[in-house]
Amino acid sequence: MNPVKKTIFRILASLSRAWCRIHGAQIAPTALITGFPHIKVRRGATLILEEGTTVHSLRGMNPVLTTRATLAANADGAELILKKGAGISGACIVCTSRIVIGENSIIGADALILDNDAHLPDTRPGWISTLTQKKHGRPITIGANCFIGARAIILKGVTIGDGAVIAAGTVVTRDVPPAHLACGNPAQCTPLPERMRQSS
Repeated sequence: MNPVKKTIFRILASLSRAWCRIHGAQIAPTALITGFPHIKVRRGATLILEEGTTVHSLRGMNPVLTTRATLAANADGAELILKKGAGISGACIVCTSRIVIGENSIIGADALILDNDAHLPDTRPGWISTLTQKKHGRPITIGANCFIGARAIILKGVTIGDGAVIAAGTVVTRDVPPAHLACGNPAQCTPLPERMRQSS
């Protein structure tokens, strides 16, 4: 990257970090934000991006993504935390309870992580939103060094162990053990081949 482009990139990244802070995120100085993600932090909620985290919302950074990233801590008391070195590209993460993305884990383009069903049947015909109610959420934990493929879906109450790989398009409704590969809808788990395991 030539010096002029590097300077422009640095300025734009600073503006993107400022955008996140204005919208309520607690963001480390070394976090890399490209573009302007959708950020929502409800009063009493917490959104933390630790050192070295990356959030891409520009197609130029990842040609697979089709939309801006969304990070929403959507209920009073909700906690959404991206640990050191974690990264997402155009993914949608909506938290009403607690979602933790572990260190150095990567969330692929257009993945959806949701700790809440979003809607429940009403007592009369129709549906009611639960997206601002912590009581309906169940925490999601994604361990360290995980890879979540493009357009994967991770639903409420799931724990994904360290070093696990979630294949593109997989729907995860149950826990995934460490160093396992999850594929399909619903996800089926098998141990990762040795060549795909993270070295300790």
